[in-house]
Amino acid sequence: MAYPPPATPFYYTDSNELRATPNWTSNITEADFNALRGGVNGWNLVEEKADFEALTTGETPDRVFGIAQVNSTLQQSRGGKSVQPYDVPFNTGVPTLETMTKGALNVLDNNDKGFSLMVEGGAIDWTGHANDGARNIEETVDFINSVDAVIEWVEANSNWRETLLIVTADHETGYLEGPGSNPSWTKMTGEKGELVNQKWNSGNHTNQLVPVYAKGAGAKELERLAVGNDPVRGKYLDNTDLANLFLNDFWAGKNNGKANGKFKGNDKAFNR
Repeated sequence: MAYPPPATPFYYTDSNELRATPNWTSNITEADFNALRGGVNGWNLVEEKADFEALTTGETPDRVFGIAQVNSTLQQSRGGKSVQPYDVPFNTGVPTLETMTKGALNVLDNNDKGFSLMVEGGAIDWTGHANDGARNIEETVDFINSVDAVIEWVEANSNWRETLLIVTADHETGYLEGPGSNPSWTKMTGEKGELVNQKWNSGNHTNQLVPVYAKGAGAKELERLAVGNDPVRGKYLDNTDLANLFLNDFWAGKNNGKANGKFKGNDKAFNR
């Protein structure tokens, strides 16, 4: 082949297999990608699984651009049909979301002024569109492991007085519920190690409420915004209120880096 591995999604399939011919997309040109591999503007490109794992500990560069060697998702779009979670072998040449989360934290904490990190378990949505319960569990477990990694980092390197962790979703996909949920609602049940009894009611995004979990500096502000009331779920907040809380309060203001919105917290995270 004319191009040497390691190489990124343009060179790899969903099953982590090297393509015969690169598949360039509108997201990046071959010239720009080669410039990135060459360290343009001080960026350090990370592609191989071992290099992602190496980022999780020790010293790291300040500027890292990571792209796993797979086309679209780490595992969800791999070949084969899953009947039960983990019954189709995983792609072996890509990191987990948990590993990528740990690496991102270890790079970003080089900034002594603090940082914001968003970790998305985006393939959970893909399993909803596909109504794939087995891989939905796989993706959710990887995301939960990533949340645990963040919690461990906070408790080892920071504290909950200066750090805020929010776990939520921008929407639900598939209207997943227990069987017989139309028109009433029934819960999903099952035994440990087995795929639960479930029913998908859509292949698209839905208006079903999603959880919002928060811990740390500013978490009580989210409770203040929960003014809606659902007869089953109880209090809820509008998703745009959550975004505006960050844009107008937590991240707002250019006056010495202090928030100029409604939130007037005393924690260092909001007073830098």
